[in-house]
Amino acid sequence: MKTLTYLNWILIPFLALSCGSEAPEPPQDPAPASKPSGIVWLDADPGDSLQVATARNELADGVVVTIEGVIGGSSKPFIEGLSAFTLVDFSVPSCSAEEGCETPWDYCCAEPNVMASNTVFVEFRDGDSVRSESLNGVNGLKPLAPVAIHGTIERDPQGNVTLVASGIRVLSK
Repeated sequence: MKTLTYLNWILIPFLALSCGSEAPEPPQDPAPASKPSGIVWLDADPGDSLQVATARNELADGVVVTIEGVIGGSSKPFIEGLSAFTLVDFSVPSCSAEEGCETPWDYCCAEPNVMASNTVFVEFRDGDSVRSESLNGVNGLKPLAPVAIHGTIERDPQGNVTLVASGIRVLSK
């Protein structure tokens, strides 16, 4: 019992000090993720670029191109643990937060056929494999971030279009 009394006398002053009248400070944003090595971060405008829809619907397999668009297309547009994400054409309006949508980057208000013709998948690869580093939060990359990506169009027999990326730049649009 004496031990418990002594502990109370030791702990009570610390508890009193921790109960201040000031509100706790809000949590700080986490430090930005470092840039993965092996990915080219373009410092300058990559030059002539196409919109996502034009590249998706008009370019052949193997064409080298720069595409501009917005990261989005699903509630989680970044593929966890991989350097890959979906890119949406600027012409497709996102579902705005004013409409009560918590994830406007998922474009849930857009028709599926509109999304199908206005999105491409972006991958950064090491050889034949997608790099195993997530890009979410790196150098300003986040859902609804406008980007320009330089790479090569790759089409599969099912009609899916992937831009195998060799460089990226976050735009200020």
